[in-house]
Amino acid sequence: ITYHVLTKTGGNAYLHVEQERGIDKRMVERILSYNVGLYAKHRNQGHEKLPLILNFIVYNGIKGDYPYYEDIFEYYEEPNLARLV
Repeated sequence: ITYHVLTKTGGNAYLHVEQERGIDKRMVERILSYNVGLYAKHRNQGHEKLPLILNFIVYNGIKGDYPYYEDIFEYYEEPNLARLV
């Protein structure tokens, strides 16, 4: 589910909430793809600046079974450098 809201200063923000039961190896790529689509849609609506996008993934599987990183920066080859940029 994706919600569009206006910030107190009149900016645009999207809140994307998704529930996952199973383990999805490509979740990071999928969420990034959704974000790119939201950016494109926003720009196609005539907006000059990009909106803020907040993603929340609710995983209701067993924590011990989740084999992937919970920290998005750990997916990068250089996680410490990715945190800086």
